[in-house]
Amino acid sequence: MRFGCFGFIRHIPLIEQAGFDTAELDICEINALPDDAFKRLLEKADASTLSFEVFSGLIPLTERFHSEDFSRSYWLEHVEKAASRISLLGARLVPFGAGRCRSIPEHCNDREGACGTVISLVREICLILDKYDIVLAVEPLGPANSNYMNTIEEAVTFAQKTGVENCHVMCDLRHMLASGDDLEAIGRYASSIRHAHIDYPLGKRRKFPLNGDGFNYKSYFRALQKAGYQGIMAVEATDYDDYLTEAAESLRFLKDCGS
Repeated sequence: MRFGCFGFIRHIPLIEQAGFDTAELDICEINALPDDAFKRLLEKADASTLSFEVFSGLIPLTERFHSEDFSRSYWLEHVEKAASRISLLGARLVPFGAGRCRSIPEHCNDREGACGTVISLVREICLILDKYDIVLAVEPLGPANSNYMNTIEEAVTFAQKTGVENCHVMCDLRHMLASGDDLEAIGRYASSIRHAHIDYPLGKRRKFPLNGDGFNYKSYFRALQKAGYQGIMAVEATDYDDYLTEAAESLRFLKDCGS
């Protein structure tokens, strides 16, 4: 298992200094770069010891797939531009969370039709990503984040309904706990799981997992190891006091958890 860390472009040297193998950068930040700034990012990435294989934040959480204001054509063009850029950085996988975006509207009279809207959109996204040899990993989310696809089993069923070969799933410790999803599900659906996220999963603040924070992470590691998972474990921490110090301490601790 290799270890990655969430961050923005400014965090690349810190993620490298902390000792991680890979950085999970933000797609919307990369898409917004002017061409000359993107060229500089390519140069920075090429000079780094990190790999850049996974990119998150495909579509802003402010969008709503079921809204009349949602422009499918605009966002598919956005995906095309993103795929072309991140492929140059080495992308092989994009997580698909988009919790509020994909959620079924309250008082929806046609849930099946609403689900079909998400399935067809994800299918189109996958077809674009496939041109660049990039996999989409659907992320099951806790009920506070989405009312659609809360467990690994539900995400696997969804991925199968898209009918495309590059749609798979991932797991996230926080969301598995929030949904009451059994860690054994990781083993049951091992062949579909392509990526894993971790953070301190108790409370709303997404912090770096640290020794002494009161949570036992070893059961998550054991479930992944038992399933034969050989992919990336990415730390999704967005709340911190000292990014570099906490990232480095977290990496040492997680390596111990997995040993």
